[in-house]
Amino acid sequence: CILTNAGGPGVLSADAAERYGLTLARLSDETLSQLNAVLPAVWSHGNPVDVIGDAGAERYREALNILGRAPEVDGLVVIMTVQAMTEPMDVARAIAEAHADPSWTKPLLASFLGMHGEVSGYLDARGVPEFVFPERAVRAMAALARRGRWVARRPVEPTPLTAHPEPDFGRVQACIAEAREKGQRNLDLALARRLLEAAGIRYNRSGTAASAEEAAALAAEIGFPVVVKLVSPDIVHKSDVGGVVLDVVDEAGVREACRTIEEAVHAHHPEARITGFTIEEQVTGTEIIVGTTRDPGFGPLLMVGMGGVFVEVYKDVAFRLVPLAREDALEMIGEIRAQPLLDGARGRPKLDRGELAEVLLRVSELVSHFPEIAEVDLNPLVITGEGLVAIDARVILSEEGAP
Repeated sequence: CILTNAGGPGVLSADAAERYGLTLARLSDETLSQLNAVLPAVWSHGNPVDVIGDAGAERYREALNILGRAPEVDGLVVIMTVQAMTEPMDVARAIAEAHADPSWTKPLLASFLGMHGEVSGYLDARGVPEFVFPERAVRAMAALARRGRWVARRPVEPTPLTAHPEPDFGRVQACIAEAREKGQRNLDLALARRLLEAAGIRYNRSGTAASAEEAAALAAEIGFPVVVKLVSPDIVHKSDVGGVVLDVVDEAGVREACRTIEEAVHAHHPEARITGFTIEEQVTGTEIIVGTTRDPGFGPLLMVGMGGVFVEVYKDVAFRLVPLAREDALEMIGEIRAQPLLDGARGRPKLDRGELAEVLLRVSELVSHFPEIAEVDLNPLVITGEGLVAIDARVILSEEGAP
């Protein structure tokens, strides 16, 4: 519904509503009767609701109280043009008071034509976004409507992922509690892997060792070749500081890799703590990335694309807002430009898009359930002949007490 004190901006807003896919509410007889009781006889008697140019704060307040409770109205755009008999701040206060009523449940946007500064800041600070032009307010309302339809979609039953563990959010919560107890915002690799395995993500065979000798014995159990990786709560990108050694083929090579990593880390970040080494089964295939971050305005964002060390160079990635539906996940995968690589070009393993879609849904569910998780990176997630296998992970928590 559009509420205005001038016919021209009301008509422009109605045209904008049609242009952006919104339908003006048809006011019910009951609503019209209530408005007739508080508005001048010459009001528009329809939507847009023109309360006439001499409308003061009380007329706006009464009209808002009626329209805010009208079941046929899903949202309101309130327009005020500055005229000789109007007091803009009084009207702004009336709008804010109506919106602050606990029974108010509908989106409310405003546009005060010709006003800058005080009124805009007053309304914005009280949860009523104010726009310079009413058409922009209508466009924002259309975006809210699209977002609402997207969030309200019926979820699709997940497809069983037999190669991946079942999600266990109790274990995820325990991992977060352990990280907090240890003072880790950037979880060390071993703890990050445990958390993401608890969220239902499959990893290659691996283990964590506290010393080079333990690492060599662990590698013999896993089987060669292996990858040796740094475990440190102070290093985010291990490969940038020499914290990853590939193609290690025997126990002596593991010991040498550990020494090489220690020297490289001390050279780049002498203050960094080295708490151990992760030994992993070496997995080869096409590398992709799945990641999340939190936007201050929109909340969690999910990313998928071509991964590995060149993800920031190629930028072949797609984004969606969380929560994610299965069709969103499949659309994201389809937006990756390097489709031939996903389809097995030059003898590469072929991606099972359904499996990747389910992994994306599991990551979406993880960050939806745990707002304290600020960032997640699965990079790389490797396409193999046996399906998707994560071989590296990063999890960063928000600061304690942050929303």
